[in-house]
Amino acid sequence: MELKQYLKTNCHWENRVIISPNELMAIYTKANYQPTSKLIDFLIHFYNQEFQFPKVDVHFNLKKALANNPHYLLYDQFCELLQVSNICPFGEYEHGLMVLLVDDRNNIYGVIDDYVEQFGNDYFKMLNQLYNR
Repeated sequence: MELKQYLKTNCHWENRVIISPNELMAIYTKANYQPTSKLIDFLIHFYNQEFQFPKVDVHFNLKKALANNPHYLLYDQFCELLQVSNICPFGEYEHGLMVLLVDDRNNIYGVIDDYVEQFGNDYFKMLNQLYNR
């Protein structure tokens, strides 16, 4: 089954705006993170969504992801690990063990400790990779 069909049928996801870009920016600003416009464009449709794929779960509960990955504690560590100048968390997978991060160039990563999984720079392809595990 195609990813979007799976999301609509099994997860009751609707491709509609859930939250405004301004509300997302306020959440990120409060947490001291700077999201990219491409991330905001993705999250307006996936904010607080949780999906159980056949072999992995993923959620975009932004406040939970930000609380689990506070800027003051992990930002520098993530930037150093990924060798980038800016990162922004936006979700988690594998029961919250791996954080989803994006850098200024919209490269998407999954990180736990020192292990990094790269997903490219397309959010739907990232979801598709998780779905097809």
